[in-house]
Amino acid sequence: MIGHELNAQSLWEQQLEQNSLSEQNPDALEQWANQLQNWEQRPIEINLWSRRQLMETGLFNVFQVHNLIQYRERYGSLLSLVELSLIKGFEKERIKMLAPILSFETKEKSFSLNWRSFQNIKSHQLAWRWQLNQRNLDADQKNNYRGDPIESRLVYRAQSRSGLTLGMTLQKDPGEGWHLPYGFDHMAAYLQYQRSSNWQKLLAGDFHFSFGQGLSLWSGSAFNATGFDQPFLRYARGISAFAGSEEQRFFRGAAASYRMKTWRAEAFISFRELDASLTKTKAGMLANIRSGGYHRNEKELGSKDQLPLKSLGMALHYEGKSFDLSLLHHQHYFAIPLIEASDLSESHKVEGKSYYGYALAGQFLWQQFHLFGEWAMDQEADWALNLGWERNWWERFKFRQAWRKFQVNYQGFWNDARARSGSAGEFGILHQIEANWTYQWRSLLEVDYYEFPWPRYQIEGPSAGRRISFIQEWRPKSSQSIELSIRNQKEEKWDGSSLNRDPALGRSSKENWQIRFVHKQQLSSFWSSRSSLQFYLIPKNWHQVASFLSQQWTYKSGSWRHSLCFSLANDPSSLALFYDYEPDLLRSFSIPAYRGQSLRLSIYSRWKSRKWQAEAKLAFADDIYYSNAQIELKLQLHYSF
Repeated sequence: MIGHELNAQSLWEQQLEQNSLSEQNPDALEQWANQLQNWEQRPIEINLWSRRQLMETGLFNVFQVHNLIQYRERYGSLLSLVELSLIKGFEKERIKMLAPILSFETKEKSFSLNWRSFQNIKSHQLAWRWQLNQRNLDADQKNNYRGDPIESRLVYRAQSRSGLTLGMTLQKDPGEGWHLPYGFDHMAAYLQYQRSSNWQKLLAGDFHFSFGQGLSLWSGSAFNATGFDQPFLRYARGISAFAGSEEQRFFRGAAASYRMKTWRAEAFISFRELDASLTKTKAGMLANIRSGGYHRNEKELGSKDQLPLKSLGMALHYEGKSFDLSLLHHQHYFAIPLIEASDLSESHKVEGKSYYGYALAGQFLWQQFHLFGEWAMDQEADWALNLGWERNWWERFKFRQAWRKFQVNYQGFWNDARARSGSAGEFGILHQIEANWTYQWRSLLEVDYYEFPWPRYQIEGPSAGRRISFIQEWRPKSSQSIELSIRNQKEEKWDGSSLNRDPALGRSSKENWQIRFVHKQQLSSFWSSRSSLQFYLIPKNWHQVASFLSQQWTYKSGSWRHSLCFSLANDPSSLALFYDYEPDLLRSFSIPAYRGQSLRLSIYSRWKSRKWQAEAKLAFADDIYYSNAQIELKLQLHYSF
């Protein structure tokens, strides 16, 4: 199972390539990369982790975990990767990607939390990243930002064998100035202790909390290892440490997880300040929460840390052998009332000085049938529902179906509901079919339909839509893979110009087709290539076709890796927006967007020794139509000690 094969590329790069057909949330990608880094330092203990722990990783589906646990109960602990391949659902290619983050320990190590736990911290990682984009330089000159156009980030991670981990990130965005006391504009840090006793997790500092399917409370990443564009099932991680660059959606305080037999309780309390713009009215001061985290000029600096927020919550879980049930209550208090919604499109946003949320989530697994769902309710008794099921036949065919429904005025605080364009009254149904025909052939089909009720039509925006996605993967050789992706999207809109007219008269629709062809091949033990060809078509104007071509070459030898990427977009009418993954700094990402007639050239190099790693990337992008050229430079130095 070891060799110079195509899938020797990292799990991180593999998932980015699969999910680069559309724009991705940078914060979610970064958080998922940090989690992968944690697993590299403290691998997933395949013999010791419970079903819940394995599911929370997002790397395994419910049937793989079920088969793995059944195998452990029948035959005992697994001894190697070869034995893992004997379990149904674990394909050879998948095992290769997971190999670096798996451990086959057979005995649980017991440690206590004391001063020696800090003395035994012997794994340290320190990284410094520096980035300059000419676009930021131009904006700095035009908008008179307070700081230089350089993005700088300092990251520190440490952990001990006893389960004690520390993390810290310091960041300055482009255009921001250097501030006291630690210079950087943003800091996130945590101290966490994990063990296998009743007190499973103790955490102080910054953290995320995710529950159920994200209808009521979900801060942090929802990125999962899947070939589908939209995850069918999300695996809530409960309390998770945070030390990333996202500056708004996280908690700051203390959290704990306690387990007693089949019951588990998670609780948290948080005190922090959010960025918000303040408005003075006759009734008093009102706040509007800002996103983005930029503090480059006087206006943006004036909104920094203006809204004190107190949060607390608790989740109670029952974990049976085939049945799980969880109950959540969380509440939040704002020092300044949040501004009321101005129209229906913002009706799902929290307003006032407080928010209370409740949710009930559960799942049931019987043989190869899996049922799950979450029901959530806000303080005004408006509700949201997500219900789904999946069936697995012979480990080759999986059929999935899920329904989602949101009441028009349902509010969720930091929720991550899978609504297409805001949760105001949406109803949606999702179908997915996965077929692993043979080792070489794999097919994926997704159909997603959504619509809004009449009250939603009163504003200019979507009234209904659907998306059909098809992915065909073929591996003719162990060193070669071919992927064909086809997506059809149709969206109906209503102009909202009159409340008295027939809504059908104000409707309009637009439809498009996207086709992507990706070919990857290991040319030799040193060289590999990746070719991507994309098309964007509109049925009403078949003669107008937007196209995109990308070619990548990668050379690996010893401590060195070099990558050269060239991309060209031809879209004179500016119909489309293309996305394509290209190699980037470790634990970073690059899915640049292409529009119009443009080209992009990037060169990336990495050198790695036992303790040191140095990386550099230079990219040049030129919009031919607008004669707008940009240069981007990235540097990163990583030290392990």
